[in-house]
Amino acid sequence: MEMTEQSHTRHKQSILIVEDDPVNRQILAAIVGRMGHRVLEAASGLEGLNAAIRENPDLILLDIVMEGLDGYEVCRQLKKDPQTAVIPIIFISALREEQDEAKGLALGAVDYLFKPVSRTIAEARISTHLELKRHRDRLEEIVLERTRELHDVLSRLKVLKGLLPICASCKKIRDDKGTWNRMEEYIENRSEAEFSHGICPECARRLNPDIYDGLVGRQEE
Repeated sequence: MEMTEQSHTRHKQSILIVEDDPVNRQILAAIVGRMGHRVLEAASGLEGLNAAIRENPDLILLDIVMEGLDGYEVCRQLKKDPQTAVIPIIFISALREEQDEAKGLALGAVDYLFKPVSRTIAEARISTHLELKRHRDRLEEIVLERTRELHDVLSRLKVLKGLLPICASCKKIRDDKGTWNRMEEYIENRSEAEFSHGICPECARRLNPDIYDGLVGRQEE
């Protein structure tokens, strides 16, 4: 059976139902559809695996006992793939032994629902895990935004550090290639600093003593 899709475009979150029994699949689809979420359906483990990779749903309701790839193996493969590892999985099964539930949780599932599925319990569990998914996605967006901002800052920031060989006479700085550079050129090439040139009082007096002394004298009068 090919994967079918029932879409409610006003809702952003989607749920993939992987169930080989058509009646159980329809029941789950009806529950999810009444909650207003986008419904994706797969009738086998292999079909569900491919659908999860292609559609990247927000949540997977996964039957355990299926021909071919069972739910455990589907979960194992999804958790091995970085693209699908973060998708929360709720196992749906008639297996009620404690070890069966423990196995599913150990493989990375977030929850476990028993057949026949209770609508109220299913809705509560689905809502809880979708809300957690929304919060996690938002946190990941914030982390990405902050990482990009930090990368932008670091890409612009060039720090001068270490021992800088500087000429005691002309004050040129030798770079790592052995070339002597004017100090402002060296700093400009290795930082975001820019220079505007003026003249300090000592240099003004040394270069033009008559003019400088005259200016100072007029300012003091």
